[in-house]
Amino acid sequence: MIHRLAMAVAFVALVGAQLVAAQKGDPKRITAEDIAKYPDLVTADEVVQRIRPNFFRVVASNLVLPSHAEVRTERSLFVDGILQDRLSDLREVLAKNVVEIRLMSEVEVGLLLGKEGHVFGAIVVKTRKTE
Repeated sequence: MIHRLAMAVAFVALVGAQLVAAQKGDPKRITAEDIAKYPDLVTADEVVQRIRPNFFRVVASNLVLPSHAEVRTERSLFVDGILQDRLSDLREVLAKNVVEIRLMSEVEVGLLLGKEGHVFGAIVVKTRKTE
């Protein structure tokens, strides 16, 4: 009897922990469902500022770069797989068109997008194709 009760309590605790984790969402991802909770947000920049402002924070301690390297001083921005000139170009992307915004490390950018040299990682935006 005690064994069954302990198993039941453990199961409830596990399910509860999973539900809490699911509610908090992926800390490196913003979905269209997340954005829909904030109908007042107009641009992707506003979305990131409100939902995941840490996407804009860059920690550059212990970063060693070759002296001849051209390095961005901010995270890179990709919209639908295309590298944008500036991170501020997020202001040009309408929130209503966003499917997903992801924060990727330098390694993830290299592996998933085949792009190198983005030492601060990248914000990657996937949009609905508009006609």
